[in-house]
Amino acid sequence: MSKKTNITPEIRSISSPDIEFYSWEPATLEEVFFLVEMEIGEKGVAGADLFQVVISTPEGLRAKAGSGKTILRVRSTIVVSNYDWNCIRDTLESIVRDCEAESWVHTTLRLQRYFKWEYEDFQM
Repeated sequence: MSKKTNITPEIRSISSPDIEFYSWEPATLEEVFFLVEMEIGEKGVAGADLFQVVISTPEGLRAKAGSGKTILRVRSTIVVSNYDWNCIRDTLESIVRDCEAESWVHTTLRLQRYFKWEYEDFQM
């Protein structure tokens, strides 16, 4: 009887169309609302899928909602108290590691708890 091994996902690349992670410094917490795009794949296997998440402070969420609005519907959002890219990156990597599962299908289901997946709702 062979031992079943889980799929170990890893972040292959990480970027944002909104900011430069290491050089950007928000002037206020209201500015912290940006998209992160990650290519995530199975460790040791070629290929990756695209996942997205919004990073925001509570102040950034309020600023994005605009005056007079009480609800902002944003899926796949991680709320942080402050902008610290190293802490955010470490958290994203930890989330991805915690999504290990017995197959890539099950892994993507776990990843979708936190991130938008490029193929979600895709039907053939």
